[in-house]
Amino acid sequence: KPKTKMDNTTIQNLLKFCEDNFTEDIKLEDISAELHLNKYYISRLLNRQVGRSFNDYINALRINKACELLKETDKKISEISEEVGFGSIRTFNRTFSSVIGLTPVKYRKQFS
Repeated sequence: KPKTKMDNTTIQNLLKFCEDNFTEDIKLEDISAELHLNKYYISRLLNRQVGRSFNDYINALRINKACELLKETDKKISEISEEVGFGSIRTFNRTFSSVIGLTPVKYRKQFS
């Protein structure tokens, strides 16, 4: 649980910022500037409250959205990769496979 009321407000703002911007190429420095907080403080807070590093949390948001799009649309995998914020299809495939345990193609086939 958050140690202070400030931590609670900060984590809510942090999570909202991540949810609103995960499709962009955001970095810890971007959130630090936006929230006017030290990036190391933000990193520790996120790790303590969510149990994930900043990059793992952003990737989880991206992969969750990709799963929705793979199930609900006929968009090309390369389009989905770009739409959810991955810089390359290779990075998307590697991250998707490590998080979900299947390639995006195999994941989509489960729902068709």
